Amino acid sequence: MISMLRALAFRGDGRPVLLLTGARTAAELLFRDELRELGEQLDLTLVEVLSRPPADWAGRSGRIDRVLLREVLPERSGRHKIEYFVCGPSSMVTDVLAALHGLGIDPARVHTEQFDMV
Repeated sequence: MISMLRALAFRGDGRPVLLLTGARTAAELLFRDELRELGEQLDLTLVEVLSRPPADWAGRSGRIDRVLLREVLPERSGRHKIEYFVCGPSSMVTDVLAALHGLGIDPARVHTEQFDMV
């Protein structure tokens, strides 16, 4: 995902981008500084989600699920016009795919990459 955002910034792409990134703790969120910098170059909305947030966490908490996606994705008609890229551990990718399916997103618009932690 980060390489895609870097390429968009390099090209001066003006399309809006919504990035949801999740982790257990804030320390596990990747590329935070670079994402802030890319946010200055792109029309980037960043939504950080923690499953184990500290008491002072002001962002989203829980998991990236259908409820969260329904809240942050464009209105219903707009959801069907965009491409979705899902990257993460197999269980997370499976859960997000199920949530997108539940929202009626065409599977042809969803692109995935799975990895395992070592």
